[in-house]
Amino acid sequence: MKKKRSKSIAFSISIFFISLNMVSFLLFFYLINSQYFKIAKSNILENNRIAAENINKNFDDVRFYLNDLTLKMYSDANLNDICSRIFRGEFENNAQRQSLAFEAESLCYDYLLSYNFIHSVGIFLEDSAKTDIYLIKNYSSTTYQVHRAYREQAQEQVIRNKGAIKCYDVGKEHSIIFARTIKDFKNVLKDDQITGTVMVMIRGQYIRDILKNAVTTPGSYAMLLNGDGEVTYATRDDLNGQLLSEVVKEDSDGSTSPQMLEREIESLEQKLVIVTPVQDISLSISSFKNTLIEFLIILVILNLILVLLISKKLTKPMHTFVDQIQDIGITDIARKVDASGYSEIENIAEDFNHMLTRIQNLVNENYVISLNEKNARIEALQSQINPHFIFNTLDTINWKVMFLDMPEVTNMITCLGDMLRYTTYQYGKYVTASQEILQIKNYLYIQEIRYDHSFEAFYDVEEEALKQVIPCLIIQPLVENAVVHGLKDKKDGVLVIKLRIEENMLKIMVFDNGNGMEQQKIREVYQSTEGTIKESIGLSNVNKRICLTYSVEKGLEIKSRVGHYTRIEILIPIAEGKK
Repeated sequence: MKKKRSKSIAFSISIFFISLNMVSFLLFFYLINSQYFKIAKSNILENNRIAAENINKNFDDVRFYLNDLTLKMYSDANLNDICSRIFRGEFENNAQRQSLAFEAESLCYDYLLSYNFIHSVGIFLEDSAKTDIYLIKNYSSTTYQVHRAYREQAQEQVIRNKGAIKCYDVGKEHSIIFARTIKDFKNVLKDDQITGTVMVMIRGQYIRDILKNAVTTPGSYAMLLNGDGEVTYATRDDLNGQLLSEVVKEDSDGSTSPQMLEREIESLEQKLVIVTPVQDISLSISSFKNTLIEFLIILVILNLILVLLISKKLTKPMHTFVDQIQDIGITDIARKVDASGYSEIENIAEDFNHMLTRIQNLVNENYVISLNEKNARIEALQSQINPHFIFNTLDTINWKVMFLDMPEVTNMITCLGDMLRYTTYQYGKYVTASQEILQIKNYLYIQEIRYDHSFEAFYDVEEEALKQVIPCLIIQPLVENAVVHGLKDKKDGVLVIKLRIEENMLKIMVFDNGNGMEQQKIREVYQSTEGTIKESIGLSNVNKRICLTYSVEKGLEIKSRVGHYTRIEILIPIAEGKK
């Protein structure tokens, strides 16, 4: 299976900082865009408010002018005289009545031309014939019918308004009408006597032109609403006659509603509504948004270049360190890496150098062990003839002694032969503790006879401990040291050999109550580095072998008191599965 390629540190650093900066840029873009959207929305609403104020002022001016116009007509003595004569029937025939009406129209003509926003002027008398004095710049029978249709309604409402000018919405092409009553000034006793009604109609286009001043964005529009919430005038022809709720529903996108500003137009007795779709607000900031996006793209590119340069600079010491490690081979572990730049890398380099030193030491130690074993095998091969000759000779002597009925000598020869075989064929190998103890018993049998049973050996050995694997001739040199040096010239000597398992370690202890060891000799055991295979009998040899085999600093633990005792301990790790 192909091993998955790991990511480099530089790549990881670059991805991290680029992701972090991208999130920051997007958040920055969102916040700036939202804030600018709010500002644009506020500006549009402020512009709409100003436009509404101007529209309100324009309609106030219109009402003021019409109020002034109708007051002049109301106060015109000649016009009032003609209207009163017609109202009281002071004419002889219908032709004379028509003549008076024509004279009144001549007087009204000047008023008709006073303002360009006036569409028509009409005076509707309350005489028995319902005489009409009607003037229009562009005569239209439809407009005339509008005047007549609202004649009674206008008169009734104007009377309730005590003769003051009144505005009416009739929902037609020319739908704004202002009306005022005319009284009979000659009949002072009947001051409430109404002789007629003056009605002035405003041009519809003029109203639309005023509303267009409220259009501040391409999609915005303005409307006039009557008391029922119905659109009477709008900058969009398709909105006339609709309800405000229907208009707003059409311009909503489901989640947001258009921005609306409402203002009462008291002069028209209607409500002005200015609507700005959300799309117009977004469109107003599109240029800024595009500029911001371009700026962020440039910033991202610069940031990418900067991150790559920084990551390269940050990881350069690490790459140098890795290159040095890769240059070190198994035969070149004496070299040391030299890393600088950051304290963390320097610490890693220092630990790596310590590891190289440790590896080098282990290689050297293993080399020494291998060399010694090789020399031992060579010497064993060179001396292979002599052991066979000795074994055969000992067997011959043993048979001769047996015929002479000397069992003690026979046992000594047997023990000596076993020991020679053990030391010749097992040295340098691993044996069980039971095998080592057996050879120690052979050795002590011979030594007890030699020293005339001047000492006694005791064994304290656990059954499980006998199954453990140990290097050959690890315990025997300790016993030999105790017999030859410790118990020499001792008549009541005691030798104790103990094997136990403690905390997953095989503990070997050899104790004697002999002459003891001086501290100088103990130090020589620990410090000795000499010795070949031929000289590999002694405490220093055992100490060195244990140190090399189990990678410990001290192979033996020696405690002694001169003239009293010597105790030597060995701790050997228990190998799993090797018993």
